[in-house]
Amino acid sequence: MTMTPPLDEVLRAHRAGDVKAAGMLVEYCHDRVSWLAERLLPNFARVARHERPSDVAQEALMSLWRSLSTTKPESDRHLLLLAGKKVREALLDLARKQAGKRHGIDHQETQGDVSPEQHAAIAAIDDVTGPDTLDDWSRFHQAIDNLPENERDVALLKWFMNAKDETIAALLGVSESTTQRLWRDAKKRINEEMGGERPR
Repeated sequence: MTMTPPLDEVLRAHRAGDVKAAGMLVEYCHDRVSWLAERLLPNFARVARHERPSDVAQEALMSLWRSLSTTKPESDRHLLLLAGKKVREALLDLARKQAGKRHGIDHQETQGDVSPEQHAAIAAIDDVTGPDTLDDWSRFHQAIDNLPENERDVALLKWFMNAKDETIAALLGVSESTTQRLWRDAKKRINEEMGGERPR
């Protein structure tokens, strides 16, 4: 029976240029990405009518694998954050494609002075619960990106990856009480930037 090497060992091998390590890192992320896709897909109702969680997860994992050709995560935290980002991108891209089909345009093209993102935002008014439109989801993600680094890491790990306080504390090298404070502060900032609206 082949023993699976520890994650930190695979991360070191990947940074050292081991061509097989990227595939192993994707395997490590498989279950978490699948869980995240299943959690987030219902928020994109139109996408959910055409795609399964496994389809979203497959898109995200393929994108993660491509990113690992140039991105060298330094820790399990960085790898998890990258995986979560890829799920977000996969869902938003699928939402844009569905909106483009509805309007009879290619999602990579523009029509007049209106971008595909604007078409998608208009078309997706009934597409999500949580924020009401794709544009609101984009603003939510931007609000997370605007957070101070520690708050951003906590928000991504907590909301997108469903990580527990003790896990986040260990990953960030802080106490659980600090993790809880960072999470409260992050939610407050996101709430303010979103004008009182956050995904449920």
